[in-house]
Amino acid sequence: MMETTVEHAHQRRRLGRYRLAYELASGGMATVYMACTDDGPEGFDKVVAIKKIHPHLASQRSYVEMFLDEARLASRIHHPNVCSVIDFGEAHGEYYLVMEYLVGVPLNRLVTTVAKRRDEPPARWTEIVSRLIADAAEGLHAAHELRGTDGSLLGVVHRDVSPHNLFVGFDGQLRVVDFGIAKAAGKLHQTATGELKGKFAYMAPEQIQRGTVDRRADVWALGVVLWELLTLRRLFRRANDAETLYAVLERPVPAPGELVGEVPRALDAAVLDALRRELSERTSDARTLGRRLRRAWARRDVEPVDPAEIGDLLRQLFPGEEERQRSLVELARQPENAVPRVGRHGPRSDSFSELTSSRELPTEVDASLPQRLRRAKRRRRLAVLGVPLLGLLTGLLGGWLAWSSGADPAPPPIAGGTAPVPPEEMPIPPGEAPPVDATTNAGPVGPRA
Repeated sequence: MMETTVEHAHQRRRLGRYRLAYELASGGMATVYMACTDDGPEGFDKVVAIKKIHPHLASQRSYVEMFLDEARLASRIHHPNVCSVIDFGEAHGEYYLVMEYLVGVPLNRLVTTVAKRRDEPPARWTEIVSRLIADAAEGLHAAHELRGTDGSLLGVVHRDVSPHNLFVGFDGQLRVVDFGIAKAAGKLHQTATGELKGKFAYMAPEQIQRGTVDRRADVWALGVVLWELLTLRRLFRRANDAETLYAVLERPVPAPGELVGEVPRALDAAVLDALRRELSERTSDARTLGRRLRRAWARRDVEPVDPAEIGDLLRQLFPGEEERQRSLVELARQPENAVPRVGRHGPRSDSFSELTSSRELPTEVDASLPQRLRRAKRRRRLAVLGVPLLGLLTGLLGGWLAWSSGADPAPPPIAGGTAPVPPEEMPIPPGEAPPVDATTNAGPVGPRA
């Protein structure tokens, strides 16, 4: 996850009718600013988020085409569970995308905060995350059903569905963000053959093996996200890309209810059907997945989760965060010379921290991937076979050192000692998301005791 800071916009300038206020985040392709309009009648103004392509990329046609594709696509998707694109423009040779400014946190920050708690997850956590993913499914379904002027489906696939690109607002609404690497008919920029786009841990098997995807790839990714939210564990992520790819393609997927209690069977079934590796067996579309998630709780006569309950949970987990973000909004509305300068060591703002986080991960699928998987298997074998040899060498070296120094030799190592965990099942170091457990193939999130 990129480090997000609030900073005075470089050289305090405008992009079209928008006055830049603060830099919110910067990624490999673009920078996101908080901005404000102040040219409306009777002092009308509106605070927005502006995504601007980096100047050094503005001269490279491929990056400009990707940015134009994102603007054209996202601006045509109108749904309460998708971040709205308000405007698009070019000024001073720079392209920019204007989006609604969201007050809240990315889903990855929410789940990491919950997982780090020393007590139990919040009340009704299972019901809440089911509602969040059901809402995400509706937003994605709207994108998948997008049609061209002739009425034909555009074949939109997000291709980067992950907790980083699902945003939970203090209004209790979840919104899908960042269609920067989405697939659709009629795009200016086309992905090269053998090039993988997205995050490996959430990538569907068919995307890894063939590079071709349809809407069911987004259903798979939603299934991974929901599995991790329910269990507070990682499903496929490993210590390196090759291990992660191998896990996606080969490792079995246990039902969430096998690892944690209080998961309805219908919910287990919905998750596992979204994670079927065989395309013909996988849930066919996002709306069907969302409906199954809602029915899983309706059958148990459980009170539905509403946006107010989700908003209250955010305020409980992030006290003062909503007020801090809204105070920045009010500062951005102030006249230009009244907005204080806030440096890179000022308060953090994670509101749009993941809007520019997508990165291309080029891989030669037909040639390189099998080699990487073979190397991963070889490393696992070496890790196991190397333990006795390492113990023998350590004992010999210790004996020689003791003999050369005249000290009593150390006792030989006891046979049958604990061997290192093979790399495939090695716990992932704490980071953006939960590490993997060596025994269940998916381990608890957050710091270990």
